[in-house]
Amino acid sequence: MLKELDGFAGIELGKKFEEHSLQEIDKFIEELLALYDYLIESKKNYSIYEKSYQTQEGQKKLAEETGVLKFEKEKLKEYQELVRADIQDEEIAKLNLPEIMYPFQKEAVYDMLRNERNILLASDPGCGKTMMSLTYLSKKPDSYPALVVCPASLKVNWQVEVNKWTPGIKTYIVSGRDSYKDDFVIYEAKKADVVIINYDILGIE
Repeated sequence: MLKELDGFAGIELGKKFEEHSLQEIDKFIEELLALYDYLIESKKNYSIYEKSYQTQEGQKKLAEETGVLKFEKEKLKEYQELVRADIQDEEIAKLNLPEIMYPFQKEAVYDMLRNERNILLASDPGCGKTMMSLTYLSKKPDSYPALVVCPASLKVNWQVEVNKWTPGIKTYIVSGRDSYKDDFVIYEAKKADVVIINYDILGIE
């Protein structure tokens, strides 16, 4: 069967697996999974017309053969998960994220960078949402200018965190209930990469 699959999905099986990239191996496994689906479905359809499968003994044989195919397919899916985990590790390493970050934090930033839609980061308190958010912004420069909306008591903390994780990024804190009407405040805010404002001011208008 391996000979028949030689060149399947553009991969020569005669070569060692390590000579191929993880992406090639993942593609090959995906094609194999599709083939297993086809074989399982074909065997089920074939059994309708094949008389030898219509006896009690034949049904038992069919169940065994189908069971083997399904088992091999599941093992293949497990291997694919390992391959995709290695692919993710490679891509995360290329991002050159801060070494201080835990693996789950790096994975979160990686997923956020891959996501083209709106993002809701809902990690538990103390898991580093601030650091992950700012690291994400640093890897996606076209996201600036950014607006941080937080409680008034945390505005300075956010400024400190921005300076810590994204040095060189200009911040501006909007203070005072009527400050949003001040021309100077508006001018300074427009120059900033990250504008920090509290809920109360934002909710006035």
